Amino acid sequence: MKPWRYARILWTILLVLPAGGRGQSLPDNNLLVLHHLMIDPLVQMVWHTVPPRERIYLSVSGQAGLTRWITDTTVPLLLAKKFRVYKTDNDSVNYRIGVTGARVRITYRPLARNWLTRVTRWQRRIEVRGTVEIVTSSGEVKGVQPLQSDYEDILTISPRQLENAEYPFTRGQVDDTTRWKRWVEPILISAATITVVALFFTIRSQQR
Repeated sequence: MKPWRYARILWTILLVLPAGGRGQSLPDNNLLVLHHLMIDPLVQMVWHTVPPRERIYLSVSGQAGLTRWITDTTVPLLLAKKFRVYKTDNDSVNYRIGVTGARVRITYRPLARNWLTRVTRWQRRIEVRGTVEIVTSSGEVKGVQPLQSDYEDILTISPRQLENAEYPFTRGQVDDTTRWKRWVEPILISAATITVVALFFTIRSQQR
């Protein structure tokens, strides 16, 4: 087989392989991930600690914007589970659910870039922190649980597509500490690939 045919086969493989995942569904957006990390554990804790149909009050403190979202998202779920949720704290409340120190940190770290498809792979990291405390009207602490989770995955699309402009806390920051690797690593890999291919053709030519 002629050398140019080897090059053509190699070029075809490089083009086809990255396209293998194009038919895959998009990853969960940041808001949905936060729902899994914060809302689901909170609702489950209330469900397993507070008797059904009790009168409860939910208070949330922490990162601006995030606290309102936690409240607006959690209350309907508690109502669906037949809890009687009060908008204000008063003597009628039997259980007080407090979420304190709620905060979110989202970062994107650029990984290797495919220079043929111009697609950059990203490592997404979502960190949530906070504490949930459930106290009865008599002051008895029924449960305390840290709201702490770290989530990581690899993206092959722009991370900005997974943010929600309506919720600023879903916007992440790009980690530039390894920016130099985005340029150095592809160059080294390309140079190594070219060297291997060149040696292959040289050996083939010498064997003839």
